[in-house]
Amino acid sequence: MKLRDFILRRVILAIPVIFGVLTITWFLSYVVGDPLSMYVTERTPDSAIPGIIRARGLDQPPVVQYFLYLSSLFQGDWGVSTSTGADQPVLTILARLFPATIELAIVAMIFAIILGIPLGIISATKKDRVPDHITRIFALSGVSMPIFWFGLMLKYLFFYQFSVWNLPNLPGGDRYNPRLYSYSPTTGFLLIDSLFFDHNFGLFMDALIHLIMPGFCLGYITLAIITRMMRSSMLEVIKEDYITLARSKGLAERVVIYKHALRNALI
Repeated sequence: MKLRDFILRRVILAIPVIFGVLTITWFLSYVVGDPLSMYVTERTPDSAIPGIIRARGLDQPPVVQYFLYLSSLFQGDWGVSTSTGADQPVLTILARLFPATIELAIVAMIFAIILGIPLGIISATKKDRVPDHITRIFALSGVSMPIFWFGLMLKYLFFYQFSVWNLPNLPGGDRYNPRLYSYSPTTGFLLIDSLFFDHNFGLFMDALIHLIMPGFCLGYITLAIITRMMRSSMLEVIKEDYITLARSKGLAERVVIYKHALRNALI
């Protein structure tokens, strides 16, 4: 199958999946829950509630509400969020927070790749020995542990306990220390803005330190998956005949593993 045909087929198959997810989301929020609660808070006056119901079409039949939901969604009207204390459009909040999310995701992926691949190699080359057992337990914990609990434990240890023990602690929140630095967003990516636009290396390092703990926490699950996949792939590759041939030629084990086995295992 040609790449063009494959991409086209995947796009076509994605359409019913997207509509299925949208339908389930609407059903859960509009039928199982109370849709009015998304627009009304304790600060909302009772006199404004009928107007909200009419404006959002909540007085219409469910079928009409569903099509109004789809229409608003594709027109970019994703409603108003009250979680920030001020009624702001959801898209406005997403646009403001999206760069921070991408930045955190990239750092998490870097953690996962830089640590996951070497750990997988060590686990495979030291099969059934102590390093292998330790790595497998580490990887198993990553795919089994609830990430929210792991984040709380990291914060408790590296922020709170390290402070109690008078040790250098990692920041417990925020993207940077506002008491030391000021930041005016240009692209919204703090690391890029601080280094290339503000030319503030201190702010860059402070933002990088703030990303260590949440980045590792978010990347731990992916790190564990990469480690297990790398181990499995390496164990499969090092049994191949060309690896035996490379060893029989007298090549150093490091060359055999990293030049011959790793290249094929990464596929």
